[in-house]
Amino acid sequence: MRKFSQFNEEICKKNLLLVLSEMNLAANEVLFKIIPDIDAKKPMYGEDSMFAMIVIPKANVDGKFFTIDQVSRLLSYIRDKGPTQVKVRLFEKDQSKTIVELYTSVRIRKPSQMANIETGHPPFRVIE
Repeated sequence: MRKFSQFNEEICKKNLLLVLSEMNLAANEVLFKIIPDIDAKKPMYGEDSMFAMIVIPKANVDGKFFTIDQVSRLLSYIRDKGPTQVKVRLFEKDQSKTIVELYTSVRIRKPSQMANIETGHPPFRVIE
């Protein structure tokens, strides 16, 4: 398994592009919906709360669509940390648009503590 030790906007975008490729989607055709995923069974720390309340609060992302650059910027907002996991799901695809949902954990951690490292594009994982 490849060691994962850095996370920033560039790495986030690269990994998200790998996921889109896995889904046979082109980045220039996709808009993203960010859905904050709060797991009440797991502890949240100060930075987690800040990420949830300031970076991706439901009021700021609900019903909005984002480009890959905007998503990469948001998910890498906290320096050298990112969401523990992001579940990626194709929501809608037709001739005019493709929408991908990103179920984004509000828990943020160092890259070595992220889920889905085995995919080669942490923290992202495609779900059905």
